[in-house]
Amino acid sequence: METRTLKALSVLRLKGNQQGNHRETISFPQEKSRETLEIIADAILQDACRKIQASGYWMPTPAIRRLEDEINNLYFDVVSGKASLENFKALVNQWTITKQ
Repeated sequence: METRTLKALSVLRLKGNQQGNHRETISFPQEKSRETLEIIADAILQDACRKIQASGYWMPTPAIRRLEDEINNLYFDVVSGKASLENFKALVNQWTITKQ
């Protein structure tokens, strides 16, 4: 099966039949979806690391460590399809702005 973009993952197409129109989802191999989610989650983390490094400030406080543990756990939930990228991105953003 050919590789598709993330945009294509969410595409629904209408398919006509004798009974009328119904929606059919496009299915993709689960491993490709996992790889795509990993790539996106990694890019979100890399961007956050660049922002933190550019700020010149990072302190391993208990609050930061808790967020990092949450990010790690949520990462695995995202790539397994149990959590959304939006929630992951929001948590990573919180990590980049937390100072103490």
